[in-house]
Amino acid sequence: MSDDVRALLLRTDAGHRLLARYRRTQNNKDLDQSINHFKRASDLCPMDHPCRPAALFNLATAKFASCQANGTYLDLDIPINLFQEALNLRPTDHPDRTVTQFHLAIALLSRFAQRGYQTDADTAQELLSEVLDVCHANNHIHRAALIAIESSALHSAGSISTNDLGRERPAASMLPLLPNQLLDRAERCLRIDDPHALDEVISLHYDALGYYNIGHACRGQLLCNLGLFLQNRFIRRGNDDDLDQAIALLREALALCPVGHTYRSKPLNNLANQLFFRFQHRGNEEDLDEAIALHREALALCPVGHTDRSKSLHNLANLLSSRFKHRGNDEDLDEAIALPMEALALCPVGHTDRSPLLHNLARRLSSRFEHRGNDEDLDEAIALHREALALCPVGHTDRSMILNNLANQFFFRFQHRDNDEDLDEAIALHRKALALRPVGHIYRSMSLNNL
Repeated sequence: MSDDVRALLLRTDAGHRLLARYRRTQNNKDLDQSINHFKRASDLCPMDHPCRPAALFNLATAKFASCQANGTYLDLDIPINLFQEALNLRPTDHPDRTVTQFHLAIALLSRFAQRGYQTDADTAQELLSEVLDVCHANNHIHRAALIAIESSALHSAGSISTNDLGRERPAASMLPLLPNQLLDRAERCLRIDDPHALDEVISLHYDALGYYNIGHACRGQLLCNLGLFLQNRFIRRGNDDDLDQAIALLREALALCPVGHTYRSKPLNNLANQLFFRFQHRGNEEDLDEAIALHREALALCPVGHTDRSKSLHNLANLLSSRFKHRGNDEDLDEAIALPMEALALCPVGHTDRSPLLHNLARRLSSRFEHRGNDEDLDEAIALHREALALCPVGHTDRSMILNNLANQFFFRFQHRDNDEDLDEAIALHRKALALRPVGHIYRSMSLNNL
């Protein structure tokens, strides 16, 4: 056995052990170390290595778990691209193709739930439908795909136990389950093909709230978890009462963390995200305004030097950008550009968030150019996209996306300045993007159309 193969096996085994331990203990250090081992393993697998698909899949799984654990929805693009690359390397007859399709679909549905991109939902539905066509009805992946299609978006898609929930509910005289036990039970319920499973989970949470009254250390976590499950049920059934109740519960969770409380920033972010979610479904601008105010408060709790400041800057910038699209207030757009510029300064070259920040900032600068016609904004947008591309060398999972975006910017500038060099550059970049999207790639048709 060569040294590289031995190192690959050791890194992979260590990554799996740490990821399994993280799921038992919820210790983020285990998750971070798992990601590091899987990243090292993927580095040992060049493009033509037979283990590269598995290495990418393992890294994507751990990265997706990290997005869920930390609420870093900006990072969802990373596991999605990793799952996509792994899928590209697993042809139709590959035994692990369906499980890769399933996990890619769940990641896309998670991004849809956070950002509302309809193309993510549509692509996920296509992937899940293909899983159903290929897998036997008794296969656990087939059952999981059915549940995902019914719910439209799942809150969690990690490696969840498929043990039966045949246990009776605890009697009222018994102590209810702890929040972590309830969350584990909820995850297992969501894997069972039972339309009432989510109702059972929500009922158990309400029972627990009846026991863990105000002042109990568990109550805040229970309120947050129950709010998320009610949102999940709203996505599945469309009952407005569930969404309103979720927000009411998150308001109570925030009230349990008054100004000065160590953990106030988490319920601030949870409530802000839920209000923005309701705004996306109902269009009530008061929800958007309140969500922005809450994110401003959360940002104030992350002063310069705080580990979450970059994420908080990004969250606020996203909502300000959304409000600009609805009201056209130039101040919102200017702030939506200024905030990620600060976030970018906190993410130097080599930081995992730098490339997506460059991408989002470039899009907003391009939007401001459309509204004001300042050539400097368009030029800076192209410069930022160039830097993002430089951070994604050949073989990087994000390269095709960055190539496509940069090509669009060059074509946009050609339309405004009529410089043939910009048009030539746009065509060359679109050709490179197309080459990275072979037959079967979810974005191949878009690349063909752009070119």
